Amino acid sequence: MLHPVSRSRILVLGALLLGACQGDDAYVGTWRAAGADSLDMRYQFFADGTARIVERGGDTPQVYEARYAIVGDSVLTLQWIDDLGPDGRFRVELDGDTLRLENPAGGQRTNWVRL
Repeated sequence: MLHPVSRSRILVLGALLLGACQGDDAYVGTWRAAGADSLDMRYQFFADGTARIVERGGDTPQVYEARYAIVGDSVLTLQWIDDLGPDGRFRVELDGDTLRLENPAGGQRTNWVRL
């Protein structure tokens, strides 16, 4: 059974993943959460600094749009286009086709793999 996703969870996951996009092509593309228990979510990062998050949990996929920027080499700032919640700052690390994201406020870590 699929559980509803709260706005805060979407914000945290989206912000974490969007933090990976450093404006260089290493992060541009489509990513999914690693692990069998993850929601069916996909993140697409574009070279122009925008991103699309697609959640396929029900009959109709939900789509969220955001703008992202990288400060230094490991801090993401995220701004939701659809006003999903407060802007955020997150840590990010890329290792080949694995993206590690961390919410410094709550310590939540998520791994993503490139499709």
